[in-house]
Amino acid sequence: MTLVGKNRAIFSYNNVNRNESNFMYKDFEKTKSYHSSFVNAKFTGTSFRAAHMKYCNFTGCIFQGVDFVGTNLRGSNFKNAIFKECIFVAAVLDKVNFKDALFENCYFVGSGVKTAKHFPAKNKGIIILNSMPAQECVSDDLRRVIERLRENDVIRHSNTLHGKGGKINTLTVMILEKEYTEELIRYLPLLPKYITSQFYTISYLKVMLKKIKKCSKIGSLKKRRMKVNIGNQKEYMEKIKKINEGKNLKYSIFTMGCQLNENDSEKLCGMLEEMNYSKTENINESDFIIFNTCCVRENAEDKLFGKLGEVKKLKEQKGTIIAICGCMMQEQHIVDKIKKSYHFVDILFGTHTMHKLPEDLYSVICNKEKIQDILDIDGEIIEGLPIKRNDKIKASVTIMNGCNNFCTYCIVPYVRGRERSRDPQDIINEVEELAKEGYKEITLLGQNVNSYKGNGNLGITKFSELLRAVNKISGIERIRFISPHPKDFSDDVIEAIRDCKKVCKIIHLPLQSGSTEVLKKMNRKYTKEQYLNLVEKMKSKIPNLELSTDIIVGFPGETEEDFEDTLDVVEKVNFEQVYMFIYSRRVGTPGDKMPNQIPDEIKHKRFDRLKQLVEIQIDQNNKKYIGTKQKVLVEGKSKTNDKILTGRTETNKVVNFEGSDELIGNIVELKIISEHMWYLKGEVL
Repeated sequence: MTLVGKNRAIFSYNNVNRNESNFMYKDFEKTKSYHSSFVNAKFTGTSFRAAHMKYCNFTGCIFQGVDFVGTNLRGSNFKNAIFKECIFVAAVLDKVNFKDALFENCYFVGSGVKTAKHFPAKNKGIIILNSMPAQECVSDDLRRVIERLRENDVIRHSNTLHGKGGKINTLTVMILEKEYTEELIRYLPLLPKYITSQFYTISYLKVMLKKIKKCSKIGSLKKRRMKVNIGNQKEYMEKIKKINEGKNLKYSIFTMGCQLNENDSEKLCGMLEEMNYSKTENINESDFIIFNTCCVRENAEDKLFGKLGEVKKLKEQKGTIIAICGCMMQEQHIVDKIKKSYHFVDILFGTHTMHKLPEDLYSVICNKEKIQDILDIDGEIIEGLPIKRNDKIKASVTIMNGCNNFCTYCIVPYVRGRERSRDPQDIINEVEELAKEGYKEITLLGQNVNSYKGNGNLGITKFSELLRAVNKISGIERIRFISPHPKDFSDDVIEAIRDCKKVCKIIHLPLQSGSTEVLKKMNRKYTKEQYLNLVEKMKSKIPNLELSTDIIVGFPGETEEDFEDTLDVVEKVNFEQVYMFIYSRRVGTPGDKMPNQIPDEIKHKRFDRLKQLVEIQIDQNNKKYIGTKQKVLVEGKSKTNDKILTGRTETNKVVNFEGSDELIGNIVELKIISEHMWYLKGEVL
């Protein structure tokens, strides 16, 4: 017997006596054994995949969680054997003796049971299937999770979850779903963290999932005490504060991506300022640099690596501490690249460990360690972090993290985890505090805000109820929210928007594509017609409603007809604002592996056509504002002319006008006197 790695055996047993042996998690794959005796032996988690075990004596053997896949057992004797949770798939059972054998929860799929001797076909512990369960039996969400696991070589090569020809091993999925139900989709993505070898059987897979489940329970207990743990981070803040006392240390932070990333950066800034760092816009002055990353589009990676090249010299010259965090750190191939090519980076931390920055930074300062603090499991909502906001007038308030939708172009569910909603009381407390500080406008943030689920505190269990509660808070004058999902835009949410005077009557309603066929490929779970019907319903119930949207051009398989459908929806809805994106392949998403990727040339031509249509609509829409009176929240001075003030209408239109600095932070009524493509011009009434 020759061992290749742990438990990997390439051997043959011919006329060998291995009676009463114990084979635990042994791999007999493709081995050839003839006329050998294994009487009273024990096989646990063993794989006989594609093995030839002909005319062998297995009398009295115990088989626990054993896979007989493509196994040739011709003429072998299993008299008085015990089988528990074993599978026989396309196994050759010709003249195999099963006399007085016992079976418990065993599957026979496409195996020749009729040619076996004494086979107890009516035994309740035996499930006989003529063929593997249909691929359609696997839900779309679970399919996407399993497809992403193909990136792990060990898992893919085991063929336990993945079959030939890109198909899913539906038998494995069926067996696992019976045991784990809805938990399966949560635990499977964590397998790469636990599996490195010895991955041969379904039973081994179950062992790993049990381990993950146990760890998740422990994690859940920790999560319940997360506020206490934040106290630990505050202790680290105090320690670093004392270390930095009198040193005039500065930090820079580069934020990529969405408003959720911006909100995370505000918390990072809050923690750093508690530790005696002050912010600088001059990177050359920085003693600590953080890159808060996004992974929605490919150019974000290019931007990050370009910036890292710039700060390398700074690291060499003055020992600046470099940290990278955010969504990109939840992608293993990015982490591997950084560790391989950018050795000067000190801290890598993910979306679920942001609150541990003080602890990680302390280890770097005091112990000169390189830190990688990344969790693959879903994180938890963390309360109590200090926050330094970029604005004194408008503020963002995160109400939930994560996403359950698994759109095929999007990496977010994999890097931010599944949906977790904040306690309504914590949200209300934060908004009330913002009102006391003089903030006039708040934006409620989440990957899918209208799927928010409150825990019942304050009588709030859903998003519509949260909107109504926030609307009652004195001092807040405007409420916005991003981003909702069309499939979750229920009547109660529409009615709440209608009834709440402070909720701005411009709603961001992502379309992504106007083609039903493309929407299906995107896993958006609505059709073109359903989207248009929703728009019609919203406009009928909410007076003066305006809409903005997101559109992706050039998704795999998008035909000219599909693109024309998108243009058709844009024409019919007449959006106030359109955020347009050329499809960007993201490693780890189903879209990345889809056939019929659209050539860049076609993508750009379609993008230009869409842009032309949108600009025509914007120009027409802007003209309707001329001569009207608009309430504008004055945000500050124009970046290009300090004599000009700038602000936004309720419909989020930028308005520039001349006025006193005393108007900043107030809602002012202006008359619109002219329009430009990207802003309006007004005058104080």
